[in-house]
Parts: sequence; structure tokens; C-alpha cells
Amino acid sequence: MKALIFDMDGVILNSEPINTKVCVNILKKNGIDVNDKYFDKYLGIANPIMWEAIKKEYEISKSVKEIIEIQEKETFDIVKNGDILESPNLKEFLSTLKNNNIPCAIASSSPQELINIIVDKLEIKEYLKFWISAENFNTSKPDPKIFIETANRLGIKPKDIIVIEDSENGIKAAKRAGMKCIAYSKHHIGTPNMSEADYIINDFSEILKYEKLKEIFYI
Repeated sequence: MKALIFDMDGVILNSEPINTKVCVNILKKNGIDVNDKYFDKYLGIANPIMWEAIKKEYEISKSVKEIIEIQEKETFDIVKNGDILESPNLKEFLSTLKNNNIPCAIASSSPQELINIIVDKLEIKEYLKFWISAENFNTSKPDPKIFIETANRLGIKPKDIIVIEDSENGIKAAKRAGMKCIAYSKHHIGTPNMSEADYIINDFSEILKYEKLKEIFYI
């Protein structure tokens, strides 16, 4: 292992309930009633692709651009003005990686501005080389493009990178990129299929020691 890539939502922090609440409210304002589970199938998928599908399904009059603007404003307000916490033992794990000279990055389907806000609020900049959003590409997980681009920016071959993901689409994207993948199950929403992952954890304490990672992946 020469680098590690983190997904953000559901891995860095438990942000999925916020995202789901905002999306449910948007549909409700458009006269559409769905429950939280409706959005399970869109976990790990970039907002433009998700809303394009939902707009088609329910024949929503607003444009995808308008819907995303509303979603981002409401989400940003919640994140900026509320208390958010990183996943348990995350910073300790990041510190372990830094002490062993393992570069880290975030590759997320969330908007770039939201990633910026969360990285700043959680005070984890010092542990990361950079963070990028799928909104910068014309595709979304399970397409591996965001992970391949992250590897290129890190200057490290995909086979030497471990991805930590919580969604089925994210896991598929990591494996399609030729990377190893740890599935993070603590903040599960729904019942994602994690069978393609190389290893599954429920807490970062399980891999807190670098020796454990070397044991798992025969580094």
C-alpha cells in the first residue's frame, strides 16, 4: 500500500441522514411523498445523475440545476451551522497513516464546496494531500473515473492504493479502478452488497495499527 483514498459521506462522517432529509423535503415540496429508504439506491451516486433519474421518474418541472441549487443551499446551511463529528477513531487512523508516510485523499460524490466545508470543520486538512468531487467529471460511481483520476494526481498506481468506501457503488468503483477496498459498515443505510470488498470494518479502531493493514493486505 502506497496511498489511501477515503470516500466522504458515510466514511469520514455520518452525513447520509442529512443528505436524505434534505432530498426527502425537496420532493415533498414538489408534491411527492417518499420515505428515507427511497434514496438507498442512489447512495454513492453524484447529485446530477441522481436528480436526472428522479426528475424523469416523477416528471418534476424544475430543472436538475434548480433542484441541486436548492439541495446544496439547504445542506450547506445545516453543515455550516450545526455540529458535525468525524467517524470514531478517524483522526487517530489518519495520524497513523501520516506517521507512516502514507498519502491520503478524499474522492467523493458530494459537491466540491461541501467537501471543502467538512474538511475545514473537522480540521483534517493536515492529513490529506487533496480532496476532489465527482461533480468535476461527467460520470459517477460505480464508474471508476474519480478513483483513477485521484491515483493520477497522487502519482501512484491503482494496484498500490486502498480505498475505504461504504456504498455498493463506491466499492464497485474502487475494484473497477484496480484498487483494493475496505468496506466501512458503521453508518450503513439500507443493506448494501459489500461482497466485492477485500475487507470489512465497523470502526477505524480495527485497523488503527499500521501492522494490521500490512497483515490484511500482505504489504
